[in-house]
Amino acid sequence: MKISFNSNYLMLFLVILILELGLALWIQNGFLRVTFGDFLVVILVYAAARSIIHIKPIYMAIAVLIFAIGVETLQYFKLINLLGLENNMLARLVLGNTFSFQDIFAYILGVTVIYFIDLKTFEHEPF
Repeated sequence: MKISFNSNYLMLFLVILILELGLALWIQNGFLRVTFGDFLVVILVYAAARSIIHIKPIYMAIAVLIFAIGVETLQYFKLINLLGLENNMLARLVLGNTFSFQDIFAYILGVTVIYFIDLKTFEHEPF
């Protein structure tokens, strides 16, 4: 692992960030807001990390997936309530507040898609 700037990943991060903000602001519920948003959020995290960290795609994919499932697990234990942040919109947006196995499936799918896109687009070795 080495720290280095990558503008391609930064651009991907910015595009996904704009999409995520649009979903959060204009779509309140349904498939796009809930499931597609979770699919995109792991791509967002992956792109943000890859914009500054040079690491093999498989390692980044695994790290992002562990992070996402970790956050989802914290939702299961109602961390946001334990911290007294249930009325804080930013905390609810970042940490989430509802555990769902559907979210974990969306994370797995999102990480898998960005991993294979990364391999094909930037021609890395898979492992």
